[in-house]
Amino acid sequence: MDSVNPTIKNIIDVTIYEIINENSSCIQLHAYTALWCGPCKKIKPILIETMSKHNYKIIEQKTIQKEDFKKDINAFIPFFVIMKNDELSCPDHIEGCEVFHWGLKKVDSIQTSDALLFAQFLSTNGIRNINDSLYTSKLPSRSLNLDDNF
Repeated sequence: MDSVNPTIKNIIDVTIYEIINENSSCIQLHAYTALWCGPCKKIKPILIETMSKHNYKIIEQKTIQKEDFKKDINAFIPFFVIMKNDELSCPDHIEGCEVFHWGLKKVDSIQTSDALLFAQFLSTNGIRNINDSLYTSKLPSRSLNLDDNF
């Protein structure tokens, strides 16, 4: 028997992080997760640890209905979207980049709960270094044995 309140199962959490990279362009990471989602529970601690380790700040947190998420985004959770506009910069970091700058557009997205794929996604989009020990420590280590049967 499912112990999760049916109302909760219709809610998606949206967290938007502000990321300022080396050239001061604004990048936002939009993270779509849910309390009732098993894969979300797997990746969310890695997301939170990464964002806090690099002092990326939360600029908005909200909830949306699952129906709206499916209609507008048409994906499964956990789902992550990179939004940016290289022409738009944040000089002097005036209260950070506002939640939705005019002209900010989606440049990449991924649906995953896998730590390595998430790290590659961030690295590909100039957000972090994939070789950081934060990720490698979360991955199972196994040396290849030539006697293993594949």
